[in-house]
Amino acid sequence: MVNKNLTRRDILRIFGIGLLGLKATGSTSAFALVADDPREAQYELVKGASVMMGNVSVGITAVTRDRGNAKEAIGKAFDEMKRLEQLLNFYDQGSELSQINVAAGRNPVQVSREVIEVISHAMRVTRITKGAFNLAMGPPSNLWSFLKRKHVPSARERESLHSLTNPKHIIVDEENRTVFLSKPDMRIDAGGIGKGFIAEKAKQLLVEQGVSSGIISAAGDILLFGQKPNGRSWRVGVRHPRKPEEQIASLDLTDTVVSTSGDYERFFTKNGVMYHHLLDPKTLLPARDCQSVTVIGAHGALTDAMATGVFVMGPEDGLALLESSQHGEGLIVDGDGHISISPTLESRVALL
Repeated sequence: MVNKNLTRRDILRIFGIGLLGLKATGSTSAFALVADDPREAQYELVKGASVMMGNVSVGITAVTRDRGNAKEAIGKAFDEMKRLEQLLNFYDQGSELSQINVAAGRNPVQVSREVIEVISHAMRVTRITKGAFNLAMGPPSNLWSFLKRKHVPSARERESLHSLTNPKHIIVDEENRTVFLSKPDMRIDAGGIGKGFIAEKAKQLLVEQGVSSGIISAAGDILLFGQKPNGRSWRVGVRHPRKPEEQIASLDLTDTVVSTSGDYERFFTKNGVMYHHLLDPKTLLPARDCQSVTVIGAHGALTDAMATGVFVMGPEDGLALLESSQHGEGLIVDGDGHISISPTLESRVALL
């Protein structure tokens, strides 16, 4: 496990979502709670940090009276995250996800319970978002190659891949734990749901190890469990999509997951045009109607995937979905920078 002292500004820059009400201590613990209450002095925040999941900086912070137990629990949580990452890594030829992709059009592949679970979650969000979130976007993502070649595909190239992105060709047998991609050359990519799923499993392990309150941050996903020692909620700041050092809103939350998808996360610019990685499955082009979407919900995998799906749907349809469903609340920054908030969240959001 790689440990490093992270300031609040570092968290804001790396994770896209900031924690308010924390301050650096300069001690071996990265943070201390702002002492609004004398009871907080009895606690410390023990943290760990590591880089995983495709060069993503992951931070775990535990509120504890038992530093030794918290450090051990954080170490086990990172081990579990790395184990799950090895199962779901799109780029690792030895991962179970890659084995599914290699066998596309030929045969079902038996996989672990966790892989079945994350794919089942993904298929559920695909149904909820009417295909705006799509696990089968591996081929177009490879074609765009946002991290390497930075290629802008022609209409002909995009059209040639449409038949490979239909989620109906992902066949999951939960009883026998098999996954089958019925068309050759299909590829599924768990990038839009994997971080939230892995962070959720790490939180469950921390709780089992006796850590009753803490924070897990992984790129655009932050899991908050328990409360501050004074019984108050955590305060979370949402990053401004065009000004990385600023926040657009703060929220008071506890026992919840906050997931943000933004066009600033992975992109390149060519001939003056910005192309980002959040592709619309209908066009295989970057979705243009949002700058960022933040979804608040109860489960890491679902909130992670819902943030991507709502981003692709756009502010009007995305907000309608959040208003009408039981699958999360949200804050949407549209393509012009205007902010929309789902009604059930309004009382807990302060726009900055």
